Amino acid sequence: MKTIALSGEYHPVIFDAPSGKTYAISGINWAEVTPGTTLDQVTWIRSEPDVEVEVHKVPSRTDPSKHYEVFVKGSKMWCNCPGSAYKGRCWHIDLVKRYLRKE
Repeated sequence: MKTIALSGEYHPVIFDAPSGKTYAISGINWAEVTPGTTLDQVTWIRSEPDVEVEVHKVPSRTDPSKHYEVFVKGSKMWCNCPGSAYKGRCWHIDLVKRYLRKE
């Protein structure tokens, strides 16, 4: 049984693409494998991202006494406000994007 090593931030998965090719995937790392490969044949090497998470506090537009946090990790951004959880984006993220472009 042939094993492969795959590094990444997340536990690997096996993906059978519509093209007929099979891949082992961990985060953004993809490795083409032989069809029929199982996770038992994949050795996961956990890698930690080099990018730190920045946190920006942004006041609520509807309640100035509340603040939400926008987290920035590389090019990814997320917010802990209800709108972001519901819609996947929010005013707070847009505000931080504009702020970071001006720096």
